[in-house]
Amino acid sequence: AFVSSHLAAQAKHKRLLKRQENYEETCQGLRALTGKVKGVEFMHRFDHIFWVGDFNYRVDFHDHGTPMEYNSVLKIIQDQKHVEFLLPKDQLGQQMDMQRVFVGFKEGPISFPPTYRWVKGEREYSSKKNQNPSYCDRVVWKSAPGCEEKVKQTLYEGIFDLLDSDHRPVAAAFDVRTCP
Repeated sequence: AFVSSHLAAQAKHKRLLKRQENYEETCQGLRALTGKVKGVEFMHRFDHIFWVGDFNYRVDFHDHGTPMEYNSVLKIIQDQKHVEFLLPKDQLGQQMDMQRVFVGFKEGPISFPPTYRWVKGEREYSSKKNQNPSYCDRVVWKSAPGCEEKVKQTLYEGIFDLLDSDHRPVAAAFDVRTCP
């Protein structure tokens, strides 16, 4: 199954809760839409579920929106230390670790720089509102029990040559097998 979502935007801390509510509402909507087939709800009736979209989670050092934090994040990216220093501050990873959203889902290793808040048509991050460059666009997946070994992610990267948006697309590829 494939699910696509655009969760609540903005970096304000209260929006973190709104994104969680968006996720929960989507899960409830999927249950209502598909109902129970042979007694099994949506999240448990597929071998694999791939969930993609603009989840809008941000890199947050707790001073988001300030020139100082914005410039610090830019320096980390320029020094190519984004994996080491930005990912631990990624809200989605933190929320998943706390099992607030995407419970049981996995995400492949991120080795690319943040894909959000670019100047459209340019190859530079936007300083609008001093929003930290962040990993808003994501691909996560979940497999049914016993099927986890049937999915192998073969690609996860940002596509930085497409300049038509303030987001850079994310590409993911998988080798997938069904379960018996």
